[in-house]
Amino acid sequence: MSERVVIGIVRRTRGVHGELVVESLTDLPNRFEELEHVYLVTPMGTEDVMIERVRYKKGTEVWLSLAEITDRIRGKSLRGATIEIDIDRRPDPPEGAYYYDQLEGLDVYDTHERHLGRLTRVYPRGGQDVYGVTTAWGEVLVPATDAIIKSIDPRAGRMVIDPPAGLMEPDRAD
Repeated sequence: MSERVVIGIVRRTRGVHGELVVESLTDLPNRFEELEHVYLVTPMGTEDVMIERVRYKKGTEVWLSLAEITDRIRGKSLRGATIEIDIDRRPDPPEGAYYYDQLEGLDVYDTHERHLGRLTRVYPRGGQDVYGVTTAWGEVLVPATDAIIKSIDPRAGRMVIDPPAGLMEPDRAD
């Protein structure tokens, strides 16, 4: 079984044919149109399903008609299910951009090669993400700015930062 990533969550159903109303979790506007099939994942298991029709609605809402879902009752049973794709089917991010799962787990070093901790969480904050770096004294929040983040190498499992004075000190973590 290959690794998969979540691209949406089933929020509700609409119509008598079980069309799914999905919250899209992808930044790519036409992501669902590019797919022929997706995986529906519920606590009961995983089902490989074929996409018949895609309609985009307000905000992040996508309406999906799936070949295997033909009635409202079946559609309603999928509320909360995740929509997933194989990780190797997602497009490469633009130069200098990364998927969160490529960042989480990276070892973080300063520009003097001192190991500071591990990036354990990405906090999306509108125009600028914040990285949660777990250190020996707790989590430190590091703004993801060009002034601080000097290099990211997911293949090597490392990130180099140049933190401002006091940011990576034990008394900064709460």
